[in-house]
Order: sequence, then structure tokens, then C-alpha cells
Amino acid sequence: MKGLKFILFIASMSFLLSCQQNENQDCDISALINLNAESKAISYQHIRNIDTKMNSTFISDTLAVTIFKLRDNQVGFQILTSEYEWFYNTHELIELDHSNETRSVKKVEKISDLSLWGKNLLSMLDSLSEEKCALISIDNTVHKQFSKRFSYNSKVDSSQIIIYELEYTFPEHGTENFAHREVIITNSDTLQVQNHFFSNIDFKANASYESIVHRILKSSYEILEKDESLPFGKESIQEGDEITKHEYTDIDNNRVKIINDDDRRSLIIFSFIGCTACEKAINQLQEDDLGLKSKVDRYYSSFQNNNASIKKYLENKQLFKNAFAMESEMIQDFRLPMGPTFVLINSKGKIIKIIEGYDNSVLETLSGLMKT
Repeated sequence: MKGLKFILFIASMSFLLSCQQNENQDCDISALINLNAESKAISYQHIRNIDTKMNSTFISDTLAVTIFKLRDNQVGFQILTSEYEWFYNTHELIELDHSNETRSVKKVEKISDLSLWGKNLLSMLDSLSEEKCALISIDNTVHKQFSKRFSYNSKVDSSQIIIYELEYTFPEHGTENFAHREVIITNSDTLQVQNHFFSNIDFKANASYESIVHRILKSSYEILEKDESLPFGKESIQEGDEITKHEYTDIDNNRVKIINDDDRRSLIIFSFIGCTACEKAINQLQEDDLGLKSKVDRYYSSFQNNNASIKKYLENKQLFKNAFAMESEMIQDFRLPMGPTFVLINSKGKIIKIIEGYDNSVLETLSGLMKT
């Protein structure tokens, strides 16, 4: 529940409270449209929060997306979440189940069966036009915001009018972050609010289909491409590996040694602001019902947020010995792009355990490892 409140707070602050709208004026997006048109591939992180008021359900998840352009303006894509992966290359849509440590494979009949595909960055860019838009200020940075509103009669009850309010927001300069907000209203009642945040956007002009990481079916599946085409240039650090770098610069610009010499273990939590599962993990760590604080030194590492953001985020969370932001470049050594990921290290620098994602068993597993 605390994670839900946090996400809703961030969404409302970003779109409702911190936006000061100036008078409408022309917004030139030709450079952005050209960049999109010239790119052979686009990769980004997609955080989606869907609050359905009519049945009190809330969905929040993080997706790593790569979209690659093929012949005749067709596209293929790879979408990765903590539990599932979808891969499409115009021939078939494949679903890979990663949950509960399974690796099951399913062929999906058509893209329309994949609800995640509807809110992708390309569809958002295609919806933009060079009509008049508003310039707004978010956190003292000028953003362009396109808004539109349309309505139609409900198919269930023709007397009801369904209203869609859409907003597309992105910085006036740069292509680092985009946001899409969608509100569905009927008879003055809000049925659903969707917030979509796109970040870590990378337009690849010289990529080719062969250079994109892709997977094929055998008895299970495997990565076929060379190490250079993997995230961070090579595979993630593995259990049993020994880390080669023991010191990093923390959010206060101090050099910190993350490995202890007194046979005490270290736990690094790779996370980022806005991740619901990460927030739940941090809240339960703060409660410390299993007494982990007395057994292990805990560190926070963000692969997305900067020093200032992490310092503000953790100011009321006194549960980490030290924290590291993207400036530390710790993620380049560990290469663990999923949040949260827990990495348990012994006093020799050997990786004892890596746990991706979070559920109620994670802290119990870590506590059990402390006893061995």
C-alpha cells in the first residue's frame, strides 16, 4: 500500500502540482520526428502505472523495450519484464515465462493479444503533430505538452458518453524522457488513470536487425549474439564470481569500500525511484522484522537516478550504510539492469546470491543464507 501511495504521489506531483502552464504556442518537433524516422532501433525503459477506479485495481510495472525497424516499415520488438519476455520479428510473437524460475515458451497469435504493445514509444511519437501545444514547467525545466480530448458513445450503454483526455509531455531540449497520461471519464466519473513514463531512451541510427539481441527456440532458449550486443557490453555478473572493484564514490562523493575484512557480508540493492517492487522491498527492509541489519551491511545502488535525487529520496530512510547513484558507475561493473536486484557478497568479494525481483520470500531467503 505504501508503494501504491508513493507512485500515485509521484504521478500527481509530476502532472498536476508542478506544472505551470504558459500560453499556447507552436512547438517545433521536426527534429524529434526526423530522429525517429532515421533510427533503425529504439530502446527505452517504460514504467506504467494504471489506476482503475471502477474496480479499485492498480497495476505498476517496469518494462525494458527494444523496437527495431525491418523492411517495408514493419517493426519487430523485444519487451522484457521481471516475469515475462515477448519477442516479435514479423513471423511470430513468442512469449517467454520467467516467473517462478520457469522458462516456458508460448506462441501468441497476434500483436493485438499483447496489451503491453499498445502504449509504446513509437505509437506515442506517431500521435504527435505540429499543431499548437503548451509549454509547461516541471521541476524548473521547460517541457512541451500536447493535449487532446475526444468522446464517443459507450457500446454498452449508448446514453453514456466516454471521454478520453490525453497528454503527451517531453522536454523542450533533449530526448531523455517522455510521459503519456490518459484519463477515461464517463458521466463525470473517472474510470481509469494511466501514467506512462519513458526514460533511458536510445535512438540507434546504425543498428541492424542482426545486431539486436534476439532469442530463438530450442528445448528452451538462449542468447545467440556476441557479448557486444548484450546490455552493458557483456553478460551480468554471476553467482560465484568475484568482484574486482571494491571501492565506489557514494552520493556524498566519499570513496566507500563495499567489502568488509571482518567476515561480515554485504548486501547491495540495485533499485530506482518509482519502482513499486523496489519501494515495497525498501519498506520491509526498514521494518527489519528478520534482523538483517545486524547480520549484513546494506547498500543502495541506483542505475537510473543521480546523486541529488537519491539523497533526497533516502533522507528519511535510515537503513543503508551508504548509497550510490548513477554517477558511481557501479552498474557498469555489475550489469544488473532489473530493479530491484539483491546481491549478497562475502568478505572476500565473492557473489553468494543474486535475486532479481521481489516477493515475500526474498528477505527470508537472505536471512537463511546468513545462518550458513
